[in-house]
Amino acid sequence: MEPYRLLFADKIPVLIEAKREDAIRMAVAICRDEFKVRTGLVGADDTHRVIDLLAAKGVTVVVGPELVRTVEHEEVNLPLALSVRGVPFGFQSNATSGAKNLPLAVGFSVRHGLGADDALRGLTATPAKFLGLDGLGTIAAGHEADLVVLSGMPFEPSTRVLAVMIDGRWVHRESE
Repeated sequence: MEPYRLLFADKIPVLIEAKREDAIRMAVAICRDEFKVRTGLVGADDTHRVIDLLAAKGVTVVVGPELVRTVEHEEVNLPLALSVRGVPFGFQSNATSGAKNLPLAVGFSVRHGLGADDALRGLTATPAKFLGLDGLGTIAAGHEADLVVLSGMPFEPSTRVLAVMIDGRWVHRESE
């Protein structure tokens, strides 16, 4: 029962896999309404149907690996829809081997309307905050300095990594 003590003390969040609208509604009712625990939904295929509920209840959504899909003959860009309604979200690749394709999937979502800043937050600060790791995923004085310097806009196929800093030390710089 020890993990539940941490959950109810708000030290860790609960992640629930709920795909269909009815399962999502039940998860929100139990986790947010009844027990008032920090809640994240994973694999929530019908999220677009209950976005206003998720926004009102402060539920975070973990999206992916399919971010843009056709539902009832209309394109649904789930990260964009969540962003517009103010629902916090993070991205998942759904597999260790799929992680290399995550930037491409996020880039596709950006090309279909998601703001690049929202995409970056979904890859960095939002998941860190949800997991209780405030301060990670942001650049500010006093924070750990792990940075990637890019040649252009993130998620553009032509963008290159120019430099990488880990723990405040440059570990890679592209030769000029």
